[in-house]
Amino acid sequence: GASNLDFGTVNRSADTLSAQGNLNITCTQGTPYTIALKSDRKMLNQTTSGAVIPYTLYQDANQSIVWGFDSNQSYTNTGIGANQNIPVWGKVAKQDTNVPSGSYSDTVTAIVSY
Repeated sequence: GASNLDFGTVNRSADTLSAQGNLNITCTQGTPYTIALKSDRKMLNQTTSGAVIPYTLYQDANQSIVWGFDSNQSYTNTGIGANQNIPVWGKVAKQDTNVPSGSYSDTVTAIVSY
């Protein structure tokens, strides 16, 4: 399962925006796994064609470890035989908030390999 990463209401030229969501994964105890997050990394305006807000996903609260599309920058952990709550952080740069008003969204697919 997963929770949405919601950047909330944005004013044009707002400060850099950050948000946190979560992935929930259950793997057999002792099983190593990786998680890659696949998307275009841009939220599309639902009514204005061509209007986008790019964003970056991170594995850490300091937003220093980019969460990649493939195994080169994937999250790595080991299963514990119970649910593991894995935080996902997102950031929108200040210069990318000067866009037309509307609702923006994107779909991110988690690819779990074990």
